[in-house]
Amino acid sequence: VVRLNEIFRQSMQSLIVTNAHRIVAGEMPDLSVRTSDFFFLPSSNAADVAETIVGLCAKRLPASYGYSPMADIQVLCPGRKGDLGTNELNKRLQAGLNPPDRKKNEITVNGVLFREGDKVMQVKNDYNLPWNKSDGTTGEGVFNGDMGVLCGVDRRASVLTVLMDDDRLVLYELDAASELELAYAMTVHKSQGNEFTAVVMPMFPGPPQLCYRNLLYTAITRAKTLLVMVGMRRTVQAMVENARKTRRYSGLLYFLTGRRNRREGTMGLKAVFQTLGDMLFPPRCLFCDELIYPGWEICEACENEIAASPAIRRMKPGVSGETVWCLTPFRYEGPVKESLMRFKFQGHREYAPYYGRKVAEGLREQWREEAFTVATAVPLSKRRLRERGYNQAELIAREAAKWLGLP
Repeated sequence: VVRLNEIFRQSMQSLIVTNAHRIVAGEMPDLSVRTSDFFFLPSSNAADVAETIVGLCAKRLPASYGYSPMADIQVLCPGRKGDLGTNELNKRLQAGLNPPDRKKNEITVNGVLFREGDKVMQVKNDYNLPWNKSDGTTGEGVFNGDMGVLCGVDRRASVLTVLMDDDRLVLYELDAASELELAYAMTVHKSQGNEFTAVVMPMFPGPPQLCYRNLLYTAITRAKTLLVMVGMRRTVQAMVENARKTRRYSGLLYFLTGRRNRREGTMGLKAVFQTLGDMLFPPRCLFCDELIYPGWEICEACENEIAASPAIRRMKPGVSGETVWCLTPFRYEGPVKESLMRFKFQGHREYAPYYGRKVAEGLREQWREEAFTVATAVPLSKRRLRERGYNQAELIAREAAKWLGLP
């Protein structure tokens, strides 16, 4: 067994390195030093934390270190939701770093406002997007995590132009623009594999699933020369103490033997073909479309951030004035919305068992004492049924009925 215990992204005199080793060992990082490359700015109010982060990115760090807010500084957050999640911080940072300007065109895509000059990121692999470089080089393919600046918005033609960090100029038609996100702030999960000159990170209480030691270590080691934490000391301590994510799981045993654990017997012919299929076409998370282990439906990050949220129960008036109860297992936004779009329009029938099970679980959770008699689905028009090849609502209803024992 070879253990890697040296960090080469920063110099060995760096407090980033020292504190990273402390965190791995389960010790509190040194938050008192103010003369190195690791700073902690205390604040116990979420609004103040957000305001401080915007000020650091827009004025203080550029003025003190000459950093570019777009090219050098990156805000990393544990999750997307809340006042200090990426969704809200991206709005604040956009307003502070790239405010409205009559000379800058804007466009709204899936509820997100994009403005010329915005820092953006590709959030899924797209092998067909064409690009060209200033030296005349051309090609196709833009990939998950690629970052750049939105340099053009043609609202009449519904086309966005993005100049990626590696000098590729990419043209996005409106349907492909849904693969873009604002990137002033990104999740720690999304930052893995990247490095940034300066990292700014909010430290504020949040879901335990997103506040753990490995995530804190990953965020800190993304910074090459400067790291600034803003928030509460006890949040840092809680993340250091929460080591429940340190155990890692591998699909190697499954790929080599077809067994999911050591107690299982050898695999049959069907399992052989399933294993080969997983090797040739690895499964992907149905929310973020990232690669996952065989047998999984969603990745660990989406399980913690999306699937852990309780089902939402609402009451609506029916067509005839009667009361109709509605249940939504997830909020229809972000990766959930993109997943359902793939399910409806891109032939991903394999999503049905997961969504059907979640609907059944939500019904049991919200109406424990109710007796259901039948499961049905909203029908599709004949034209749409021909176009899609199936009714996604019917597939979900069939799966939910299985779990609920209903016809």
